[in-house]
Amino acid sequence: MRGFTLVELMIVVAVIAVIAAIAVPNLLSSKKAANQSSAISNLRNLATAQETYAAAHSNKYADSFDDLNFLTNTADKTEIIRSGYHYYLVVNGTHTNWYAYALAATTDDGDYHYFVDKSSVIRHESSSTTVSNPDTYASNPAGKTWTPLGED
Repeated sequence: MRGFTLVELMIVVAVIAVIAAIAVPNLLSSKKAANQSSAISNLRNLATAQETYAAAHSNKYADSFDDLNFLTNTADKTEIIRSGYHYYLVVNGTHTNWYAYALAATTDDGDYHYFVDKSSVIRHESSSTTVSNPDTYASNPAGKTWTPLGED
């Protein structure tokens, strides 16, 4: 019984390397697409949760994700991280208006930042747009000027 030659082993390693070179980029782009879909879905669910909360609380919106039992179980959170996105919830002082951002942590996590407010229209902008802290946009959120989904 004879073993494998060095050349045969090198060919097997080369074939595996070629397969890996093809598969890894496809897996990374699939992960990015999944993160983006998750962010959009989470913002849609957030808009629904806010309207449901307001209907049960005299038209006042929740000021934390925990009040909505949404994405977290840590009390009084207005910023969380899930699937490569930072989620921010901003509610005005009288709890009559709100907006939220889903910002890609890196361009490897997503190509877009997302925004939603009580209109429930989800808007997006390239993740190269700088939004360091959405709380700074309290009276006029930058996301209101972004492109609504489906209008590319």
